[in-house]
Amino acid sequence: MKTRLTKTGWLFLWGAVLLYLASLTSQSSLLILLVGIFAGCAATNLVTARRIGREVRIGAPMSECIPEGGRLLQSWRVTAPLKIAAGFLEVTQKDAVEPLFRIPQIPAGTVINTVPTRFFKQRGAYPHDHLRLTSSFPFGLFCCSIPLSLPGEILVVPAIYPAECPPASGFEPMLGGKFKGQRRSESGAEFAGIRPFRPGDPVKQIHWKSSSKGTGLMVKTFDEELSGRIGFILDCDPGSHSSEFDNTVRAAGSLMFAALDKGHHVELVCMIDPETVSITPPFADGEEILRGLARLQPKVGSMSKEHLEMAGSRLSNKTSICLVLTRLTPEIIEVLGGWIGKRRRVSVYAPENTHMEGLPRGVNVAWFGKDRITDRT
Repeated sequence: MKTRLTKTGWLFLWGAVLLYLASLTSQSSLLILLVGIFAGCAATNLVTARRIGREVRIGAPMSECIPEGGRLLQSWRVTAPLKIAAGFLEVTQKDAVEPLFRIPQIPAGTVINTVPTRFFKQRGAYPHDHLRLTSSFPFGLFCCSIPLSLPGEILVVPAIYPAECPPASGFEPMLGGKFKGQRRSESGAEFAGIRPFRPGDPVKQIHWKSSSKGTGLMVKTFDEELSGRIGFILDCDPGSHSSEFDNTVRAAGSLMFAALDKGHHVELVCMIDPETVSITPPFADGEEILRGLARLQPKVGSMSKEHLEMAGSRLSNKTSICLVLTRLTPEIIEVLGGWIGKRRRVSVYAPENTHMEGLPRGVNVAWFGKDRITDRT
């Protein structure tokens, strides 16, 4: 437990010192009495604040997931000591300026539920064991702070914004796919016609209205549904500015959600570990993607030529490649040339004001900022 004088406490202390010096020169017992009152208030504040820090109990939700710029919705439980009231309470994250919540006063033995008021502007994982409880009750002279070891965490996922889906390739039949094929299938959303019954056709596919006309059993056919494949390679280099990596993560998440909304099959390779491919089934809600991106941390030197070639080799040859960069280097351009030479469909997304000179012909390019993707060519 840490104890320190507040600004009010320092003023109070200097006031007491001045009164004491004045009492020595004037030999006034009244001033000595005032100094004693000052000392009693300070001692009461110190003892009470330390006791509150030891005896107040905080109960937090095990896990809560919110987007960047959002605030928590679940309530936290605060239990006051049995014999004394508690007040001037603050629960603060490590290295954070704004507290999660403040409580002016709680009667002795009372349990209250409160919802944190802090807005989380930065994605990431915020474990509850990095919290601190502080109190300066009852006079605000001494502030006592104690670390909290609570289970659980707050997960702040990147803010997703509308984006145009990157080009896909490797279209394959997929139930629920949003692209129409040239052939017919036995299931789907769009009715295409009928055909004669063949052995092995399910009974539920029989078109009874046509079959009742005496021409034999007929079955329903549907337009073939196709789903494309897009492989995302996420650059994990910190970039030249502190915000570039977060903008890159935000852009990658937005593009992946745009691909999922189109019904495509999505794969993700993060350059921190280019040997690992995370595959998200088509039509998934994307929560796993967001949780992974929330925890992602930059790593200097992760985007090397060898790592990028390895990442591309981990993706299926049918998959189009979408490269989301923090910066464009000659080594990356060289690898892109090799992919284009193998007739792979490639898209490159880079931070605003990035110069795209030297890219091979056939590469789709775009620029992203904090909350938008623009100038796609």
